[in-house]
Formats: sequence, C-alpha cells, structure tokens
Amino acid sequence: MKKIAGVAWKLASLVCTLYVCWLGFSAFILRRMCDQGSYSITTSDSDSDRKVKATVFTTDCGAMTATRTIIRFSNAFVDGRTFGDTVVILTGVDSGKVRSVWTNNREFVVKYPGAASLEFAVARTHGVSIKLEPE
Repeated sequence: MKKIAGVAWKLASLVCTLYVCWLGFSAFILRRMCDQGSYSITTSDSDSDRKVKATVFTTDCGAMTATRTIIRFSNAFVDGRTFGDTVVILTGVDSGKVRSVWTNNREFVVKYPGAASLEFAVARTHGVSIKLEPE
C-alpha cells in the first residue's frame, strides 16, 4: 500500500510541475511571441482616477491565424495588454496603420484602412464613446 501511495504522490507531483511549467511558458513565451508592435495613449483628465488608457497592439501567431489589431481600455497605471478590456478588434491590419486619438476625455476615435475587417467593437464603455472611421 505504501508503494502505491508513493507512486501516486510522485505522479501527482509530476503533473503539478508540468502544469506550472506550461502556465509559465504560455504566459511569458507564447503570449510575447505573438505580440508585435504596440502603442498606448492616455486621456488628459486632471483627475488621475478617471484617466483611461487605450493600448493598441497587433498579434500575429503565424500562417494559421489572422493578423489582429486589438484595442483595449484600462486604468492609466496598468499594463493594457494584460489587464485591459477589449473594445475593438480589427483583422488584417497592423497596429502601425491604425490611428487612434482622444478627441476629448470621453470620446475616442479609431481610424483604420478600409481593407481591414471589423471583428468586434464596443460603442461605449468606461464612460467613453468609441467612433470607428474606416479610411
């Protein structure tokens, strides 16, 4: 009985170790490998608690997936890629060709090439209106 318990304990330890290694690999290697160019712009609101940061970045993980440009809103003091709320996803365009601007603290405009496909969009979140303008 002790021998079976010892084998079960070693097997459980091995499975847990492999799981933790996979989590680390996916969080620090795979996620960073697919991410390409990015930029962030923050509202100029004087109240730091109300500032919203828009992070625009591109993911491209090879031939089997589409190139996506993702725009996420987050608090101005956190990493928008990891902790942001997705508000726009464009397919077939690089983040360098997407222009975004805060027209004021509560209006955000995204200008993108007309050849890009709009996969997902939110009209309003975090008290901010989002306008899409294909060019």
